[in-house]
Amino acid sequence: MRKSINSTVMQSGFSLIELMVGMTIGLIITLVVSQVFGTFEGQQRTTSGTADAQTNGSIALFTLSRDLQMAGYGLMGSNDDHSPLECTTVTLGAEAASSGEWAAAAGINNLSPVIVADGTASDTITVRYGDSLLGGIPTTLTAPPSGQVLEVGSNLNCKGGDFAVITRNAACAVTRLADPQNTPTLDSTLELVIDASETVPVIATAGGSNISCLGSWRTKSFSVSNNMMQLNGEDLIGGVVSIQAQYGVSVASNNNAITQWVDPTGTWAAGTLS
Repeated sequence: MRKSINSTVMQSGFSLIELMVGMTIGLIITLVVSQVFGTFEGQQRTTSGTADAQTNGSIALFTLSRDLQMAGYGLMGSNDDHSPLECTTVTLGAEAASSGEWAAAAGINNLSPVIVADGTASDTITVRYGDSLLGGIPTTLTAPPSGQVLEVGSNLNCKGGDFAVITRNAACAVTRLADPQNTPTLDSTLELVIDASETVPVIATAGGSNISCLGSWRTKSFSVSNNMMQLNGEDLIGGVVSIQAQYGVSVASNNNAITQWVDPTGTWAAGTLS
């Protein structure tokens, strides 16, 4: 007698309900991960943006402070107390007036090393200085002018093409020395020759007038436009929103102790400073 045995193959797997539960759990985990990732990215952007803003701000302040430290270099006073140059009247020679370094579009026609122009959204800071190797050491005029020739006590560090400041008491005049290729400015008699296109300043007299050679005169104007700090109208550093500046006022011209801070308006507006 033959016995027949039917073998059933057992099969196992996930049911539809189990698959739906698993997908639901997976979607929840994906949602949580996405939210965490989005939060992390937001924090990273905030941190990076803050760091970039601080970096750009630091670079902008360093650039500005570097030129501010040079402000007025070459404009030395002639008094015994070593006080800074003080001019109540300033006369610009033809070369200075047309160079753009002195007069400029803002109407700056004085010898102030730093000019702050008040603006609606951002102020403009203009810094000016010379590049004379000896810092514009003043020398005395020893004789009345002879034509364009000035006899001086010393012509050390002066060269053709230099801007020069002539002072007499509180009166100042800016002129320019002749190109040495046309007219030598240095010789054994210690003379300086004023450029032929310039009129010899009236205050250039012997026994009381001094002259300082400034070298080339540099003007750097810092402003902000469209979140960009600009130097003389050219984009320099991004991420800068505004520049706001004030003048620090001391009790005396030869005293560095600041007693008050004033906005660049009214009495302290750019057009009123000397």
